[in-house]
Amino acid sequence: MDRSDFPLLVEWLAQPHVAQWWGEPLNLAGLEKEYGACIDEKDPTEVFVVLAGVRETPVGLVQFYRLSDNPQYRYAVGVETAAGVDLFIGERARCGHSMGPRLIRQAVDMIWKRYPDVTCTMAGPSMYNIRSHRAFEKAGFHFVRQVSVPDELEDEAIYVCPRPTSW
Repeated sequence: MDRSDFPLLVEWLAQPHVAQWWGEPLNLAGLEKEYGACIDEKDPTEVFVVLAGVRETPVGLVQFYRLSDNPQYRYAVGVETAAGVDLFIGERARCGHSMGPRLIRQAVDMIWKRYPDVTCTMAGPSMYNIRSHRAFEKAGFHFVRQVSVPDELEDEAIYVCPRPTSW
């Protein structure tokens, strides 16, 4: 992702199916505050705009990070030596067509390659985001527990996918 993607992200984050789970939509200044350090490689979180189809149309966002880079969050979720993954599909027409599980599997493959030290990948969707729960389960994650995370409005459902022994 780079700053030229910000106008598209403003549009996606304002979509009801995204805003319901990602909070108040951000404007360009809000996106700069949220993602500028990632783009400038001052924050170790890796953020990507997802491209789909032969025309490589932008359809969503995925980000991943080592939990060790955010000790407070790691403590709150109770998962050690893990990488976290967050995503959304911004294009509503792409929802409900198994894109979520495919995107999650691709992100996990990238995590295994980039972070050889992590033993699992975790996700923490809202306890109420059943569509997200199903996507993670279809991608090979299993539910571990419900947690309350400081500064989050809703409890998170912690899902974990262990690193395969073949990696």
